[in-house]
Amino acid sequence: ACFPLLIGQRMIGAVTLWRQKPCDDELALALDNLSAQVAPVIEIVITFASMSDHLRRLAVLNDFALTVASAQNLDQIARRSVRLARGNRGLIPIVFFVLAVVLGAIGPGGIAAAALLAPVALPAAVECGISPLLMIVLLANGANAGTFSPIAPTGIIAQGLMDKTGLAGQAWPNLWNTLLAQSLAALGGFIVLGGWRHFGQAPVE
Repeated sequence: ACFPLLIGQRMIGAVTLWRQKPCDDELALALDNLSAQVAPVIEIVITFASMSDHLRRLAVLNDFALTVASAQNLDQIARRSVRLARGNRGLIPIVFFVLAVVLGAIGPGGIAAAALLAPVALPAAVECGISPLLMIVLLANGANAGTFSPIAPTGIIAQGLMDKTGLAGQAWPNLWNTLLAQSLAALGGFIVLGGWRHFGQAPVE
């Protein structure tokens, strides 16, 4: 007799019983109930096992974040971002958008990217006469744009969940679709909040 271990409509295993005699209805019902109770437990164990590696990576990234988040490093990031935009006030929010995309995609993930860059971006916006709301809209959309990268913790978790639902091999398409959607949202916020007006202003020294 074979009893499937089901999570919703997805089979994660089976309980097989070998007997020389046929199973009676009572035993069959007991094994069916057992398989229904065991399946969620096995699913939880598998999930925790896959999460343990992610947690170790996040611990390393936390140490990285503490190092980067020193006052000196944050000040250097702000100055280099303004220098990268060549002092153009309209480009400064776009530079932080790109930084958030890259930082969110290469490892820490979108949440960590936003947490690392927000203490830099908002003071830089105030100092350069840029709306803090405009800066945070571009920063948040940039962090979200890179969050499903296959090498970021959030992307790895998302891909694991997608694999379980039959959407294997969709990591990169998922990233590009998210990047496109968040870029369009950031562009809309940039236009609505008047970011384009900063292109005509005097450059930041």
